[in-house]
Amino acid sequence: MALSVGGLGSGMDIDGLIKNLMAIESRPLLQLQQKEALLQQKISAVGQVKSAVTAFQGAVKALQDAGKFVSYKGTTSSEDHVGISASSKAPTGSFSVKVLQLAQEQKLASGNFTSAKSAITGGTESKLTFSSAADPSKPPKSVTIPPNATLEDIRDAVNKADVGVNASIVNDGSGYKLVYSSKNTGTQNTIKVQASDDALNQLSTHGKDGKPLLAADGKPMLAEVQAAKDARFLLDGIEVTKQSNTVTDAIDGVTLTIKKLHKDEEPARLSVSKDTSGIKESLAGLVKGYNDLMKTLKDVSGVNLDATVKPGEARPAGILNGASIIRAIQSQVRTAFNQSSDNGGAFTLASEFGLTFNADGTMKLDEKVLDKALEKNADDIAKFFATDAVTTDAGISYVGGSSKTQPGDYEVVITQLLNGTKEAEGKPSLTVDASNKDFTIKVDGKEVKVSLAEKTYGSAAELAHAIESGINEKLGKDGKVSVIVDPDSGKLAIQSAKTGKESSVELVSGLGFAGFKPGAGIPGGDSVAGTIGGHPAKGDGNKLTGAVGSPVEGLTISVSGGMTGNRGTISFSKGFAFDLDQTLEGLVKKDGAIDAFSNGLSESAKGLTTQQEQLERRLIETEKRYRAQFSAMDALLAQYNNMSNFLTQQLAGLSGGN
Repeated sequence: MALSVGGLGSGMDIDGLIKNLMAIESRPLLQLQQKEALLQQKISAVGQVKSAVTAFQGAVKALQDAGKFVSYKGTTSSEDHVGISASSKAPTGSFSVKVLQLAQEQKLASGNFTSAKSAITGGTESKLTFSSAADPSKPPKSVTIPPNATLEDIRDAVNKADVGVNASIVNDGSGYKLVYSSKNTGTQNTIKVQASDDALNQLSTHGKDGKPLLAADGKPMLAEVQAAKDARFLLDGIEVTKQSNTVTDAIDGVTLTIKKLHKDEEPARLSVSKDTSGIKESLAGLVKGYNDLMKTLKDVSGVNLDATVKPGEARPAGILNGASIIRAIQSQVRTAFNQSSDNGGAFTLASEFGLTFNADGTMKLDEKVLDKALEKNADDIAKFFATDAVTTDAGISYVGGSSKTQPGDYEVVITQLLNGTKEAEGKPSLTVDASNKDFTIKVDGKEVKVSLAEKTYGSAAELAHAIESGINEKLGKDGKVSVIVDPDSGKLAIQSAKTGKESSVELVSGLGFAGFKPGAGIPGGDSVAGTIGGHPAKGDGNKLTGAVGSPVEGLTISVSGGMTGNRGTISFSKGFAFDLDQTLEGLVKKDGAIDAFSNGLSESAKGLTTQQEQLERRLIETEKRYRAQFSAMDALLAQYNNMSNFLTQQLAGLSGGN
């Protein structure tokens, strides 16, 4: 491109003229750039506001957990003898404990073996079945022993199977002994070991016929090297006996840890008192979060009333002064604090326990008022703020609620589970004999035949374990079931471990004594189904959510196993913090009110960018036009100058000739 130097023909500063003209033409572009810069500052300020609201929401969420409000503290005069911890159910007061005996586990030892590495079983698989000698209602657990097993193999198999017993090998100098130690203390946790094969008799208390095994000297085959003992102690002079050194049910809400016998020492003095430091910390966090939020809103939108300005000038103000989102946040948060919250406690307004506002709009906590409220009604402050949901069925758990969920007690009915389930129609009989021991069942399409041991089982739970073990042993790697006992009806249910529509359990024959009838059970599904409080609920995997427009709208529960039908109730209550959290969530969530305002600013900024690009293109064309026009003028003036010079020379020549 040729170098262009304007004004050579005319002597005019054409580049300067064009520059000045383009400066005037570019004023609209400068205005657009200033507007866009202002919008970007506003977008940045909205980000600060969102961060401040999110931080405040964190402080509000902390108030939804009732456990963070009032805790109960246990103290003891002798930590060496007995420790104490307390929950919210514990009564305040003091009491004495004198330890008379520590609980300990039973230990049984075998006779001597010359080697721990030599095989003591035959070439076929065998079993050791462990159960409680004192409590036959506890279901037995079996350990599979591999062929040609050594003492070390048997030890490892027992420990891997997790049957409530630890196994170890001890070399006492005369040989190797296998020692069984119960994992649980107390006289109800004594060990019974039944062998399935005579080769295992030396490591068992009972033979395959169920009879006790005796050594050559007439003593039990396994020697008791440590007797099981219960914990015994005096509680305010009353003797208490427990299976464990950790005692959770002597005093409601109190856990005692028995550590050392009292000999000549005085009984330990224990006490339980309320610890309200948690609620003070939570409320202090709320006050700080609120005041930090209001300061941020003031910084980005407030007017500086202290600034010195000239007459007619506006006072300096924050970048978001007059913005609708600021007014919306202030209005919604302040309205929440002015509304009452009746959750069944003594307080309906936060001001009633010291949470008030200063004249400048900042929040304060009057600790004198709070201390009086804590002294009389500490638990009611937790009720005011906290959200709580209690289920009566262990397989039903609370996941969450929404601002539209109404407090109340709601019955839960499950009509579809994820797992295929065959439910019994009646309670089981516990006696199994030759006439009813065999049954055939099809699990996830695979049919197996099972035989139960002939005996009278100690409980429905023990029978359920036997049925479950028998089915799973036959299924092998092709499937797995669990057999449960409904705590309310006492009926059994066989449930496939597989989930989805291909999960199924069909009883082909047998198990009539256990309350079952032949036929297909309820097939599994991709989602659970049912109702909450009699209202429809939408299933999503193992979760159920109350239907829109119902009192349980947004109430979500998780379903874990169990049976179909009535599954108890869920009692839902929501406090002030829940409603405020939902309000804040509406502001900060994706595509919420703050995002909507910020997106509007971003769209405006994009529009200004587009306008700038269009204007810049027009300015380029304008400059080209100016330059062409001035170049043409410059060329014309050059011609005129040349003509003038020529005429001047000619006239000068004529004049000289005369």
